[in-house]
Amino acid sequence: MVSADPAQIEAEAKALINNYYRTRSNCSGLSAYFNEVVKQYYKKSNVPLSEIRKECEGYHGKWQYTEADISNDSYVFTHNQNGKTYVDFSMLYKIRQNEVDDWIPYNIDVSMVIDENHKIERIVERRIEKL
Repeated sequence: MVSADPAQIEAEAKALINNYYRTRSNCSGLSAYFNEVVKQYYKKSNVPLSEIRKECEGYHGKWQYTEADISNDSYVFTHNQNGKTYVDFSMLYKIRQNEVDDWIPYNIDVSMVIDENHKIERIVERRIEKL
């Protein structure tokens, strides 16, 4: 049995998270990040991907512009023997409705569980602070 290199797992998790937040408004592409049922999606449990797509479309219908800046040193990883990776990180998240609007910045602390197939199994925002 070959165990995966923790540094490689962490690099892949960072890439997954950054890609998710960069392409988050592409609601039809969420299957790249989630399984068909997500164990925890923010405040909901056992959420079908079809429901996540609907929420995504509603959110990005209102907030058309989003940006996430995640500092590389804010990531904290915990590797579980079952192949899952627990990731905690902080990000500066900015939203605006129209291109001419001012950005509304937030500091957000996020916890994720990434499963052995490199999909987000759980995602929770632990703290949201409007700046």
